[in-house]
Amino acid sequence: MSGSLNKETGVIEIPEKYKSGTRFRILIGNNQPAYVYVFGTDLTNKVYNIFPQSKMISPFLEYKNSCVAFPDEKHFIEMDNTDGTDYLYVLYSLVPINIDKLRQRMEAEQGDYETKIFKALGPKAFSIKDSKFMGDKVFRFSSSTPSKEILVAIVKFNHVK
Repeated sequence: MSGSLNKETGVIEIPEKYKSGTRFRILIGNNQPAYVYVFGTDLTNKVYNIFPQSKMISPFLEYKNSCVAFPDEKHFIEMDNTDGTDYLYVLYSLVPINIDKLRQRMEAEQGDYETKIFKALGPKAFSIKDSKFMGDKVFRFSSSTPSKEILVAIVKFNHVK
């Protein structure tokens, strides 16, 4: 998977097309303790959790320099049969987020998928485009924004049957 950051929208765009049934994992790392949430949506407007995938798993990565596989080392994300554009959202937060309420707000919001997350999270969220970003296969970013609490990274990719 390779991609680039669209500096206007703040979305990491992956040009490759992925077929239904494709399985993959996401590796997430952090340099500071953070609450990390990963979820996705597609053209059905349904928002589904990837991490944490159950209430028994904490989203808090309390150690510096952690690397975690999502959904985990034994499971994969599998592309369903809904073709079109899919979005993955990765949230790095200084505070816990009620992910169930966030999902409900996202599903209720009108507009494009790139801005719905910011409407649902409110003024404490900021885009990866406002950070120091680099990479095309391994995406790295760093930021320091005292007035914001939640960094949002959006990955957009094409899904075909």
